[in-house]
Amino acid sequence: MSNAAAPREGRDGPDETIVRRNFEMLCAHLQEPMTAESIGGNAFRQTVNGVLYSCYAINGTIDARTGLVTAYGNDPTLPNEGEEQFAIIFGVPPVQDVLAGASERLLEIRAQPNNDPPSPATVELLMRMQPLWDEREMALGAKNREYMESMRTARDAPSPGIRGVGASLLAKLRKLFGR
Repeated sequence: MSNAAAPREGRDGPDETIVRRNFEMLCAHLQEPMTAESIGGNAFRQTVNGVLYSCYAINGTIDARTGLVTAYGNDPTLPNEGEEQFAIIFGVPPVQDVLAGASERLLEIRAQPNNDPPSPATVELLMRMQPLWDEREMALGAKNREYMESMRTARDAPSPGIRGVGASLLAKLRKLFGR
């Protein structure tokens, strides 16, 4: 739990360092829920702008006074005084879109199952992570496109044939076993 001061209000709302800290913490805790939820309790599908996304969620707890996320994860915990619980919904686009370079989207903030919804201020604060998420995903999308292009290039390159592969494998085995 953090003992940071309440978020400063500026022209653009809560201090951007709080938004960035919450985002970095989210990224550090994302892998487990992303893989577990593909078959688990928060997995579902949702259509946004005509695209059917496979969705998963990560739950969290936020200190409503400071705006700092105190925990991410899908292990149910009771919030402390002054904390709110939330679920961040992510959407994975269809495979053909991923192959074309599309990436996951942060779709919405909603209540965790069987809990009160987060306050509008909490939803607004958490959704301010969306541009950071989009920037991260654009970079990953560019890497995916590069990788897919390299795979197409490798696929389309002339094959050395079985003789070339066999000779190369034989040379590696001889080197490995010293003969």
